[in-house]
Amino acid sequence: MYATIRLILLLGIAAYLAWEILSHWSDVQTLSVRIDGLTLFAAAMLGILAYQCLFAGWLILLWRIGCFDRRQLKFYSRVWWVSYVFRYVPGKVFLLIERVRMGVAVGIPPATGAAVALIETLLAGFAAAWVSLLAVAYYAGQTQWTIIGLCIVSIAIFLLLPAGIRFLCSLSVVRRKFPDMASLTLGWSDLLLASPAFILHFILLAGSFFLCLNLVQELSWTAFPGICGVYALSHLAGMVAMLSPGGLGVREGALSLQLSRILPHGVAVTAAIGVRLWFIVLELASLGVVVLLSPKLPEGANAAGKE
Repeated sequence: MYATIRLILLLGIAAYLAWEILSHWSDVQTLSVRIDGLTLFAAAMLGILAYQCLFAGWLILLWRIGCFDRRQLKFYSRVWWVSYVFRYVPGKVFLLIERVRMGVAVGIPPATGAAVALIETLLAGFAAAWVSLLAVAYYAGQTQWTIIGLCIVSIAIFLLLPAGIRFLCSLSVVRRKFPDMASLTLGWSDLLLASPAFILHFILLAGSFFLCLNLVQELSWTAFPGICGVYALSHLAGMVAMLSPGGLGVREGALSLQLSRILPHGVAVTAAIGVRLWFIVLELASLGVVVLLSPKLPEGANAAGKE
């Protein structure tokens, strides 16, 4: 049933995007892409730095719960990057599995590795909600208040998160089955320390997107804050749609709807799909560099992790 629902969802969104492009084909035909090597290089650097911010946020969380081991630092990039690619499997289940499996190989307890991955996802969601406030200028009336309300709710949940973590770790069944969970005593100061990395991630991604968008249609830098908010809001939609691999399709649909406020509709859909392909290329390039330069995980630890 899960596989069927997932397939229907993806096919439906793909059909919608294809229909939007075809029904606005006259707009797409007017699309003129300007090739500028310097702009593309700057966009690539911003995108790659954005992903390093996510990695840094994960390291900060490991450090704050006492699981960071300086001796294993050379392996951490491989653990994070290889598992990160598995988010394209719907629900991020395999991201979680790979993060735990590979984390064990470098001394991260399984329950702690899973919990940190979930907290990382939550902080990314909070960051996307907060950055999306910058999109309020693009909206008016009821929709504007919906975005503001979303951010208020996210702040309230964020403030309750440390208490929720402590309550979960205090349960006898959790302490009995996962004794290492006792180290998850994260407070507001810990979460606030990690949050800027996730916020900067979305701002840098939006910067890369903004530069790429300027190769299609020139935009003033005064529009940059709004583009940041619009892009973060589309990411938030992709996070909510857990059935979609890596937010695939859902994010493009949400982004194209918002971009249609400043671009012809067919161009907006094409740009939304194009920027997804752009970031996939950057992710694969980053993964390739990590696989080439980062040492393989310790063989003995790997065997222990599999057991």
